[in-house]
Amino acid sequence: MLFTNETYLQESIEAFYATPSGGPYTLSLGNTAVYLPLANITTSYKDIASSVRQQAASGEAASYLPAGASRSVVNGYLAQLKVLAAALENPTYPIFEAPFQGPPGVGFLLKPLSRGSVLLDPEDHDAEPVITYGTFENPLDMDIVASFVPLMRSVYSTPTMRAMGVVETAPGPEVQDDEQIREWVRDATVASFQHPCCTAAMMPREMGGVVGNDLKVFGVKGLRVADASMMSLLPGTHTSATCYAIGEKAADIIIQAWS
Repeated sequence: MLFTNETYLQESIEAFYATPSGGPYTLSLGNTAVYLPLANITTSYKDIASSVRQQAASGEAASYLPAGASRSVVNGYLAQLKVLAAALENPTYPIFEAPFQGPPGVGFLLKPLSRGSVLLDPEDHDAEPVITYGTFENPLDMDIVASFVPLMRSVYSTPTMRAMGVVETAPGPEVQDDEQIREWVRDATVASFQHPCCTAAMMPREMGGVVGNDLKVFGVKGLRVADASMMSLLPGTHTSATCYAIGEKAADIIIQAWS
C-alpha cells in the first residue's frame, strides 16, 4: 500500500517523523538476496570482460563518458575499467544482486560500466546540482543486464519455485527474444536506487580523484570527505555497512592527525 495508496503513504511519512516515531517505516523487514558473479549469469562472461579491456586499450571507452570529461577523468575511467574487467570474469565477485521476497522485487547491477556526472548548475551555484546518470551509455551494461532476465526465468522455472506458485509479471511471457528483452530493460530500468556513491572518489588527482587516502580534498584546506561519495567504485554489497567502516576509519585518521 505504501507504493499504491497516496493517502496511506503520506500518513506513514507523518507517523515516521512524529515523536515518538511510528508507522510502517519504523518496521524492520527481512532482507534476503543472492549476489552472483557474471560467470553464474551468462556463458559470455569472459567475452564481456575481454570487450571491456578492449574498450580501455583502444580508448573507445572515453566516448561513453559525459561530454567535456577532463583528461584526468578519462584516465581514471580507463583504470577503473581494467579493475572491472577482472571483476567481471572473477567467479567469486558479485556483479548482480537479486532480492527474494513475496511481492515483485528488483535486480541490481552492482558494477556498472557507464558513468554520469554531478555538476554545479551554471546558472545558479546555490541551486540543486545538475545530475546526469548516463545509464547504459556504455553498451556493455545492456549486455550484462539483459542476461539477468533469462537467468531469473530459469531460477523461477525450477520445480522448487514452481511449487510456490510463482507467476511472472514482468517482463511477461510475451517478451522472449533478445531485442524485446533489451527494450523492456531500457524502459523498466531505474537509473539509481538508494545507493548513491562515488562522486568524490578516493583516487589520484591525475585520475579524476577528489580525495587522497587521508580523506582530504585535493586543493582545499581543512576539508575531508567521509561518506559514500569517496568510494571509487560501487561495492558489491549494500553501501550502509561500508559507510559505517568509512566513518570509523575517518575517526581514526582525524584523531591521529590531531594527537
